[in-house]
Amino acid sequence: MAKRNNADLHVLSRSRLNLLVLLSLLLVVSAFVSTASAKDESWDWQDETSLTLNYQGGYDSNILELSEEDIDRFDNGELPLATDVEAYDDFVQSLGVYARLSLPKLWGWRDGSISYSFNYLSFAKNPYNDRPIHNLYFTHDILNRTDIFFSYLYIPERYLRDYYDRDSGQIIGTQFDYDLLGGGVQYSPEFLKGMRLSARYEYFTIYYNKYFTEYDSEGWGLRFDLRYKVNKVVTLTGIVKRRWSDNVGFDQHLPGSTNDPGQTDSEYGDGSYGEEWFELVADLNIYDLLPNRIDLSLSARLRHRFYDSELSVTDDPVHAGREHNHWRFGLETKTKIIGNLYGGPSVEYEFRRTDSPVDWLKERKDFDAIRASLNLSYRLW
Repeated sequence: MAKRNNADLHVLSRSRLNLLVLLSLLLVVSAFVSTASAKDESWDWQDETSLTLNYQGGYDSNILELSEEDIDRFDNGELPLATDVEAYDDFVQSLGVYARLSLPKLWGWRDGSISYSFNYLSFAKNPYNDRPIHNLYFTHDILNRTDIFFSYLYIPERYLRDYYDRDSGQIIGTQFDYDLLGGGVQYSPEFLKGMRLSARYEYFTIYYNKYFTEYDSEGWGLRFDLRYKVNKVVTLTGIVKRRWSDNVGFDQHLPGSTNDPGQTDSEYGDGSYGEEWFELVADLNIYDLLPNRIDLSLSARLRHRFYDSELSVTDDPVHAGREHNHWRFGLETKTKIIGNLYGGPSVEYEFRRTDSPVDWLKERKDFDAIRASLNLSYRLW
């Protein structure tokens, strides 16, 4: 495998960035709490916190996003894998906790909050794919009807699929760390009650390890949200994103090996891409169907990705001239079951369709997946 001399520096800088973000947020919380103790004795942290337990369990028909051709090869024992994949479908569970702290006023500012969620995703037949998910979010008012916010998502040791290593000529099972850091401004205009606008900057990284760097990537993007509460029943949200990803490790390799065109991935190819993201969510509150209100969420999302490799199709058959549309449709329901226990079923259909000058690539990259689950949440306080 390829070995990059500055890989350790990337890992070190990423760790420092993660630590800096966490320390900054902790300092903010400390400042709020200490100020509250000195100036606002009425603020009680026990009354301003909440803690919720979350559970999700259900079926995923295609956990590795395999094409129909690869599913047939898997069933026939012909799909080359280094990882011990028991099945391409599975029963998936997620158990986690969500904590939220409403912050006291500081220096005359108004309301703010900080929240943290932790979820552990587990697979019944494929435990190699288990992983934790951390999510941190901070927001606070700065001006009239204007808020700032920061978010941080971290997924360590995320498995996606096995890759063909040209340097060794072997199929390699790999995991990567995913970091997504974002921040922006949210504004609620006075001229249209119920509307909220937000814009944010996002930065993300994907790193494997210092011995396997060919698919390491760094990217950034802009996101714009528009949320409008039409009435007490209907709330609409539109999301538009534009992302750029730089495959910083694609040319970190050892010379002298050749690629088998039949493989689905090429280490020597440039996986850099641009992506357009469009999402629409309709939240419906239904009051008279059951004793308790039913919350329905309907969502549709399109991700249009286009790879911008400057290599020829001969040198980079996997990425040159390739683009795809990645669709996802979802329905989620929630209602009060008893006491502080809420829950309901959800269903999701996701598929990808690829366009490329290389015919065999279209068959390998297209996939369909259906997911159905039961979601439960219990608020402890």
